[in-house]
Amino acid sequence: MASLLNYITIDEWKTLSDTPVLIGMSIIRSASSGLFGNLKEMWTLGTTLKEEADKLPENELLQGVLKKMAPAKEQGYWDFLKDADVLAVTLESCRTIKDILARKASEQQAREYKQLVLRAGEKTAKASKEGGFLGFGGEHYSEQEKAALAQIAEALGISDWQPEEN
Repeated sequence: MASLLNYITIDEWKTLSDTPVLIGMSIIRSASSGLFGNLKEMWTLGTTLKEEADKLPENELLQGVLKKMAPAKEQGYWDFLKDADVLAVTLESCRTIKDILARKASEQQAREYKQLVLRAGEKTAKASKEGGFLGFGGEHYSEQEKAALAQIAEALGISDWQPEEN
């Protein structure tokens, strides 16, 4: 049996590997945590993707995505932070992912990919406080972040997603 990796086109790999970063950027953009908070959220996104994918070594889709991900600074993702439509771009990418996975991945691979990127987005949201002053007050998981994640879950075709409590 031929590997799934042989059936995914270069453009599809790009979408599969770019979307987790776009999700992180959408979360960061939805509720600003300040410079250091944003850096902490980016760090959390990267480490969560790696840690979660390491738990699923048999999922060749996730392993392939990790190998094909380029560092965000090389792809100009920080430019998206200035773009008011970053969530719209992310949602379109998620809808494309849903289609790619439906056509080319097993149900398990698709479910694990979607769960991984959504979990990474949620951990990114919780990584730093929004609001407050000098670290006092604020919240780790804002309503704006929850709303963005709900839209992302819907675009990915995850109908039963509920945000975790703080």
